[in-house]
Amino acid sequence: MTAAATEPVSRREQVFEIVYALAIAAFLISVYNKSATALSTLGTWVPGILWLLRPRIAPTTRPYLRDRLLWLAMGFVIALEASCLWSPKPMHSFDQFRREIAVVVAIMLTLADAGSTRQVLARWCLVLIAGLAWHLGMHLRDWVVLASTAGRLLPDYGLLRDYGYGLVFAFPFLFAARHFVRPRLQSVLIALAVLATVLAITTGARGTWFALALMVAGSAILLGSRKLALALVAVGLGAAVTFATLDPGNPITTNVERGLDTSYRSAGTWTPAVEMIAERPALGHGFGRFVFDRAYEARQPSRPHWVFERSPGPHSIFLDTAFAGGIVALALFIALCAAIARRAWDLGRDGGWRGDLALAVLLSFVGQYLVYGFIESMSWHPLGIQLGLLLALTQARSAERPAS
Repeated sequence: MTAAATEPVSRREQVFEIVYALAIAAFLISVYNKSATALSTLGTWVPGILWLLRPRIAPTTRPYLRDRLLWLAMGFVIALEASCLWSPKPMHSFDQFRREIAVVVAIMLTLADAGSTRQVLARWCLVLIAGLAWHLGMHLRDWVVLASTAGRLLPDYGLLRDYGYGLVFAFPFLFAARHFVRPRLQSVLIALAVLATVLAITTGARGTWFALALMVAGSAILLGSRKLALALVAVGLGAAVTFATLDPGNPITTNVERGLDTSYRSAGTWTPAVEMIAERPALGHGFGRFVFDRAYEARQPSRPHWVFERSPGPHSIFLDTAFAGGIVALALFIALCAAIARRAWDLGRDGGWRGDLALAVLLSFVGQYLVYGFIESMSWHPLGIQLGLLLALTQARSAERPAS
């Protein structure tokens, strides 16, 4: 076959790969960005469709399909999908599953399939940083508007809390990104880390504060960023003291002074969740927040020790999982958590850009699901990104070994 005959195919493959990369980037940059709903929708389903078409247009091997981590994740997803069958409204549950859990599979597969070279993985890391910068810009804008409206530095608790989720998720990638930017751009990464630390205080969410503190400590220990970590600790404490001094009696400080369980999490959310899980421990009640709300409100009148009249949700991704899919789904999720941590730690031992990126994934996962997820019902979408990056990094290691 002549070069002229192969040129159109080559051009088609090149265009396809560009569209594929842009679709994945749209999802990565839109995670937790409330003002990027169009990008989120585009990035949610287009990469999955292109993944199905890719073997015909750009034939390639798919070694990650034999990876145990992928199939453990698939087992967990299937367990939650099966729970939709015994939901009070199965079709409604399947719809929520499609929007919340099926996305994990789509982005996991597409990230693993898109490539595992330094150039490709650097691209995803920098896209996540761009998404964080956008996220912080929206956070800063809303803080300024709320502060000027209320006439005080710190707005009421809860108004900025949702920004903490995306901040914790993307923060560790700032440290891994130093491998992928020119020296003169290192200051931009530092500036974003400082801004993120200050804005974390304004969320008023202790989950954000604790998770961010863990991210900073982990980055100091695992990623060799001790000086920057100490500087960020000083910035965070300085911001907290400054806000408390200039805005005495602010609602966030007042809320903190009330104690650790100001939201009645143990009595008001965890206790009802545990009691309902105990009613159907094996397979759960079915997937979907509406299932939990419906079960809670049907039982609340006969259970005066439940603090809230209306359902507050389980406030833990572990209780959320157990309620939906029972002990089976919870056991699979715990096994998946352990497998993710073990894989990321093992890859992190490689050092260099690849090791640091794996450790950034580890810190992101721990902060998102093991810390924040322990006290909140988190979005599942970032899990697909973390799994996809680990699968790609595993392929990168395998590709390098034959040459060593």
